[in-house]
Amino acid sequence: MKALNIDNSFGNKLNEQSAIIKELKDKYSKLNIDDIIETRIKQAINIIKEDNKKVLDDIENSFNEVKTWTIALKNCFDNSQEKVSKLTMKLNQVTPDNTRQIDLWQELTHEEDMYKIEIINSI
Repeated sequence: MKALNIDNSFGNKLNEQSAIIKELKDKYSKLNIDDIIETRIKQAINIIKEDNKKVLDDIENSFNEVKTWTIALKNCFDNSQEKVSKLTMKLNQVTPDNTRQIDLWQELTHEEDMYKIEIINSI
């Protein structure tokens, strides 16, 4: 009798395990592993696309910033060149005494110095 109970108990456990295994097989056989892999690959590709877009946006922003600074420096240079040209024309005017030319020369030198300072500050 004891042996029969052991056999029954063993048989019941075996049946339970078989039922659990069958249930798991039924449950997971419905999942298509190829679909899961494809989904994961698509997710990874989307993450990479987003990261690449962020990098490209950062590069574009940096380029635009450099472009803005280049335009600002060019405008600064053009303005200073215009001022220097005007002052040089004044300097080349004939004056009865040298005092006017000396004043203009100092003004021209000052403008050049200010231009250099403006460029350095812009950088």
